[in-house]
Amino acid sequence: MTDAMMLSRAAVTGGCTILIVEDELPLRRLMTMMLEEEGFQVRTAADGAAGLASIEEQGRPDLVLLDLMMPVLDGRGFLREARARGQDLRVVVVSASPEAEDLVREFGCAGHLQKPYDFEGLLRAIALAVA
Repeated sequence: MTDAMMLSRAAVTGGCTILIVEDELPLRRLMTMMLEEEGFQVRTAADGAAGLASIEEQGRPDLVLLDLMMPVLDGRGFLREARARGQDLRVVVVSASPEAEDLVREFGCAGHLQKPYDFEGLLRAIALAVA
């Protein structure tokens, strides 16, 4: 078992809930399938507005995996609105956008995972964010 997998299994203890906010359906489905196999509880949203609605309806997740470039409400808009609503969210930005690191610093996000990424990298980013 790799270090990232051991870390992710440790993060699962207590039923860690992850909200994936990603507009690309195939990627959202793949991430959901892989994370559920690791024992995470997963919710999904196709854009930032749907992500905020999910939080209001189902409560705050333990972690948000947030794409930046999305229709309706992008990642920056999601972070601004969540902050305006007083949401204390732990967020890992998952994006190829060159502005991702600036956004991580601006909003105090838990981390950034550069697209494209491998599953080990995703598990590592999650484990570090929820530790």
